Amino acid sequence: VLAFLLILIMILIDLRRVNKRLEKSNKELKRAYLHVDKLNAMKNNFIENMTHEIRTPLNGIVGFSELIGATDDKYKEYADIIKSNSYHLIRIVDNVLEISDIESSEFSHELTNVNACCEMAIKNVYSRMKDSVKLVYLPSNKEIEIPCDANRLREIIVNLLDNSIKFTESGSITLSYAIVDKELHISVKDTGKGIPADKAEFVFERFSKLDNFVLGSGLGLSICRMITDKFKGSIKVDTSYTDGCKMDVIIPIESTQSES
Repeated sequence: VLAFLLILIMILIDLRRVNKRLEKSNKELKRAYLHVDKLNAMKNNFIENMTHEIRTPLNGIVGFSELIGATDDKYKEYADIIKSNSYHLIRIVDNVLEISDIESSEFSHELTNVNACCEMAIKNVYSRMKDSVKLVYLPSNKEIEIPCDANRLREIIVNLLDNSIKFTESGSITLSYAIVDKELHISVKDTGKGIPADKAEFVFERFSKLDNFVLGSGLGLSICRMITDKFKGSIKVDTSYTDGCKMDVIIPIESTQSES
């Protein structure tokens, strides 16, 4: 009995020591988390400030280039080049900020009209469409509404259309959507260069580029993957499509209500 009591006392002493160590570790972890949160806040604040400082003069350049092109036809070609390159710079800045925002913010779950998101995305990219490429829009039902973050959904569609525009010189780009088994299926396909099957996952990595001669940051598809992941959905390259590139996005409608 005495031996048992001694063993019990030793165990209690060891448990007390372990408890003190755990309390100390917990305090250190709390301090570390507070430090990380502070660093993240500083990082996000810096990115937002820099984004504003860069976007303001770029928007001014775009505005003046449009004015020059409108007043004198002989300068229109040069104005269009300035406008196009300024847009790419703005998109790079926006994408960097978008990544930071997606990682740190919560998504809203308001009832969203899918057709409205698609039409706004089309309006966003239409001026960048080449004359030799036709944009085809095939909505299954313009009245469809889902609980979703409208801005994030629109960002997915804009990035997918932008990607097709960059790599399609002629033919068509088709945007379509439908509800299938309580899932929103969005598809963007084109008649462009296409993506090799062995690069079907690589293109979703940050800063990945298959053609270094094409303008872009290599962040657009990565952002699409980040957003669909937070929607508990998926995005992939349809490797069975051989006439160009086809991107398929699937968003479970029910999960958008609880995921943030």
